[in-house]
Amino acid sequence: MSEVPKFSPEQIQLIQSVLGKLSPKSEQSAESSPPARKRGAKGRRYSRSERAAILSAHETGKTESELFEIYGVCRETLNRWIRRAKMESVKRVSPSPTCETPTGATPSHEEKEENTTDRHKGNHRHWREVLKTWRARPGIGPAQVRNQLFRAGIKISISTTRKIMEENGYTPPKTTIKEVELQRYEAIRPLELVHMDFKHFYINKHKVYLLLLQDDFSRFLCAHRMTDSENMQAVIDAFEECVNRYGKMQTVMTDAGSAFYSWNGFNQFQKLMTDEYGVDQIKASTPRSNGKVENVNKQIEKEVLNVDRYASLEEAAEAIREWIRFYNFERTHMGLPEGMVPADRFLFGWNSSPSQKPELPFRKNPVENQEVTKQDAWSEVLSMALTQLKREA
Repeated sequence: MSEVPKFSPEQIQLIQSVLGKLSPKSEQSAESSPPARKRGAKGRRYSRSERAAILSAHETGKTESELFEIYGVCRETLNRWIRRAKMESVKRVSPSPTCETPTGATPSHEEKEENTTDRHKGNHRHWREVLKTWRARPGIGPAQVRNQLFRAGIKISISTTRKIMEENGYTPPKTTIKEVELQRYEAIRPLELVHMDFKHFYINKHKVYLLLLQDDFSRFLCAHRMTDSENMQAVIDAFEECVNRYGKMQTVMTDAGSAFYSWNGFNQFQKLMTDEYGVDQIKASTPRSNGKVENVNKQIEKEVLNVDRYASLEEAAEAIREWIRFYNFERTHMGLPEGMVPADRFLFGWNSSPSQKPELPFRKNPVENQEVTKQDAWSEVLSMALTQLKREA
């Protein structure tokens, strides 16, 4: 048998002092606590329960250095988890304004107040202007918000605009990119080519037809009509309104609908254009040929029809009328030079100061609506006449 080693009194005292420092409490905490993560280590995966425990510990007051010592999570990862948790809470509390409200559900006053809360971590003026512009028109996207601010003299990138909107509940639409060979064209002056098309939609299970007339050169909406069918009389009324208000166009592009085109000779609308006004008609072979006004139909659906629910046809007509005014005079167009609105091209010199906003041409009083519309018509015609005289001079 091996002999038991003998220790001197000094060695025994040293061994007892070392063993006394190892208490059961320290041994238990050393076994339960996870090993500290080395600084610079990568590849650690955290489960949902661990992530929830770390976030709850952060909410109770644990600092970033303490969480790093206990769980080994770095500051960048912790901040990313916190931002993701805030975005998920925003989506649960307030649905995206781009989504349609469920049938029969109307947001309460408290929900509207909660949806307008600024959830961005900063308080910069540009951030406030982004949210103000987007909440005024919930249907527009980050690029359109950025262009609206650029026209107002505020420079901000599209990526920053999108980030601010996403932090406050914006959900980007799911789109698929198709590689299609496009043949672009554009008129060289106002009223050289005017597009006409119907937009179909429903208001309380009632089918409505919206007729739009759009100038190709400026994308200006010259006239519109809301009817219960694609009837020829609505087309004639909208066409004559555009001619009487802005002047005669040179060519009109339509599809092969029965209200625009007749396979057996000429219908009443075609005779009116050729015999009385001398206007040529082009039949669009594909929807892409008439794509400018088709794009306006999609914008109306996204920015007007999918944003609110309307109790009556009159309420929907008023909203569409106000949006058309906004589209012509305030909404920057992606197909025009940066910061320009359709009125800048169609009504040259209508607004000498870019920061000056046009007055609303419509009021709630129907009698006042008619008087203001007549005054605006004469003022716009006079403006175009003066512009033409300046050019000839």
